[in-house]
Amino acid sequence: STRTPPPTSSEAFGFAPLPPGDLIDVSMRDFVERTAWDKSGSLDNRTVRLTGFVVHKDADTYVARMTISCCAADAYPVKVKLVGPGIESLASDSWIQATVNYQPGTSTKETRYIPTVTVKDLNPTAEPQDPYEY
Repeated sequence: STRTPPPTSSEAFGFAPLPPGDLIDVSMRDFVERTAWDKSGSLDNRTVRLTGFVVHKDADTYVARMTISCCAADAYPVKVKLVGPGIESLASDSWIQATVNYQPGTSTKETRYIPTVTVKDLNPTAEPQDPYEY
């Protein structure tokens, strides 16, 4: 059997238009899916605020969020690689709001569809009442 390739436009994949404004809040899941499959470049040159917890792996730092498809038992991490000053000093598992810009072309099969973002601002935040995304 042959696999259907990803759609070639954001409309075919079902992405709603992003809201207007200089700074937009986007869920981690929506952000990562858009960087991988939205070929319209809707995130290019947009400033986005992501909320998640800090993960350090080797020399890299990520902001992550657990996503649930059905129930907590199937939760999986969705993460974004952070680039910028001071990120290595962030405490693991601490919750942050990261104001970022997507580095186009970084969400590829080779990066396991983990996009890289340039950090503009970081602020500690409380863990959300519901820490999961759906």
